[in-house]
Amino acid sequence: MTVQLRLDKKPDAPVFWAMGCGDNCGAKLDITKALAQSPLGTWQELSVPLRCFAEGGLNARAVNAPLLLETHGAMTLTVTGILVTKGTHECP
Repeated sequence: MTVQLRLDKKPDAPVFWAMGCGDNCGAKLDITKALAQSPLGTWQELSVPLRCFAEGGLNARAVNAPLLLETHGAMTLTVTGILVTKGTHECP
């Protein structure tokens, strides 16, 4: 999965990318480090293999919420798209 984004204010607390697949079905991954290392004000892509979410309990055939961002802090982020992509990226 690839998210096209622009980060305008870095997060001040942990940030999780969650995907949902129904009641009690889903997974979330900590993307704080990736966002903290991202340049500000630049359009970029953040890619995470679907297998990373599947390893966390996601049923990839039943995804109904591909992008849920969770934090208890603040950040400024603009998302322009989410794509299903192939790649050899590492899990966060």
